[in-house]
Amino acid sequence: SGTAGTYSEIHSDSLYGTHYSSNVGIFTQFDKKCKKFVFSLGARAEYFKVDTAQTKFNIPLGKDTLQSPLYPVFRTGVNYHLFEYTHLRASFGQGYRFPSIAEKYIKTSVNGLTVLPNPEVQPETGWSTEFGIKQSLKINNWKGFIDVAAIWMEYKNMIEFNFDYYFPPGLTNPGFFDYINYFGAKSINVGRTRITGFEFTIAGSGKIGPIEMNVLSGYTYTNPINTNRDTNYIKTGTDDSTGILKYRYKHNAKMDIEFEYKKVSIGFSVRYNSFMQNIDKRFEYPLLYDQIPTYPIYILPGLKDYRKEHNKGDFVVDARIAVQASKQAKVSVVCNNLLNAEYSSRPGDVQAPRNFALQVLVKF
Repeated sequence: SGTAGTYSEIHSDSLYGTHYSSNVGIFTQFDKKCKKFVFSLGARAEYFKVDTAQTKFNIPLGKDTLQSPLYPVFRTGVNYHLFEYTHLRASFGQGYRFPSIAEKYIKTSVNGLTVLPNPEVQPETGWSTEFGIKQSLKINNWKGFIDVAAIWMEYKNMIEFNFDYYFPPGLTNPGFFDYINYFGAKSINVGRTRITGFEFTIAGSGKIGPIEMNVLSGYTYTNPINTNRDTNYIKTGTDDSTGILKYRYKHNAKMDIEFEYKKVSIGFSVRYNSFMQNIDKRFEYPLLYDQIPTYPIYILPGLKDYRKEHNKGDFVVDARIAVQASKQAKVSVVCNNLLNAEYSSRPGDVQAPRNFALQVLVKF
């Protein structure tokens, strides 16, 4: 068992001056091996405070309620050695996240976009569970493993950045410049959310004649949705029918393969992200689309057409070649984005085209 604590103070672009934050955690963990089983049980009590806002946990005592400043979370897991090279596992864990100073109070601008404070944002709670199987393999001089896992996560009061108009109280008839000045991103609670999916990983190493080969690959599928279909959140997205959360990839795949012969190695890295189905509507439509639909003010002009054209996902390949010149020196040439794909990781963030880098590593 143990304790952990942090204390921070911030003086920059805060809307309300100086703010203070503190966090203390007390935790304990128990592990026990019993024949083919390995059991794990953990507990943690979290205390957060940002200015006067602090952790609150209600404990019912008959007709009364005791309010504790410590929020408890628990986790448990079990691993079962099914066969000599086969392991089954299952785990369950709770989570608790208190809003940060930035999410509650910071007002700033990033690349022309305003980040607004939200002192009323509430803590996020949730739980996650996983069921998996890992199978080790050995065929002649090849060895590796296959791992498959199913995941399920539930969140309450999930915190997300949301782009919209956020007018100050009392402004009932916003004018043209009010729509410009009070547009930005704010941390809000989007209600209940659920993320389900599975992961598949395969890794191995071996020889093809005199050539050594190493492979690591994986695929992840997730279905992140807003289960209570909060209309204030959903209506601000480009996908307002499925409930999918913004800025998420449903499909993600990666593979790294390397061949090594004596002092020379050649490697390739491949990654794929599916089309980002839901983003903030304000990035695709005119800024004032629900007030003055014909007024063509765009945050990112051309983004809607770009997303229509690039709607199949992103496939990116990197390559590298290295020579071990001596025991102390290694020279590598790396080519990023070998196929010169045009892609972006988020709206307006187009990634670099094909580029090369020379790396020399010397050990003393």
